[in-house]
Amino acid sequence: ALYTQALQSFNNKQYREALSMWTEFTKNFSKSPLVPNTYFWIGECNYQVNDFANAVLSYQEVIDKYPKSNKYPDALFKRGAAFVKLNNKQAAKISFQELITKFPNSPLAQRAKAMMPK
Repeated sequence: ALYTQALQSFNNKQYREALSMWTEFTKNFSKSPLVPNTYFWIGECNYQVNDFANAVLSYQEVIDKYPKSNKYPDALFKRGAAFVKLNNKQAAKISFQELITKFPNSPLAQRAKAMMPK
C-alpha cells in the first residue's frame, strides 16, 4: 500500500511526499521484490526536484545491487541523463555507453545515443 501511495504521489507531482514514502518503504520492507524499483523511483523524485547528485546515487543503487531488475536499463539511462544535467560529460558518456553495450537493441539505447555528449 505504501509503495502504491508513493507512486500516486509521484504521478501527482508530489515528489517530496513520494520520496519520503519510498525511503520509508526501503527501510521497512528491505526484502521486498519492489526494492529495486523503489530505488529507481527515489532517483526519479530527486531528478524531478533537480537534485541530480542524489538521483545519481539512487540509480547507482539499482545498478550496483540489482542488475537483474527490470529497472536496470532505465537506471543506466537516467544515471547518464542526471550526469548530463550535472555537466559531467565523461560520466554521462560512460553510463550511456554501458547501456548501449548491454542493451543495444533497446529504445533506451537509441535515446542514449541521441543524448550522448560530444
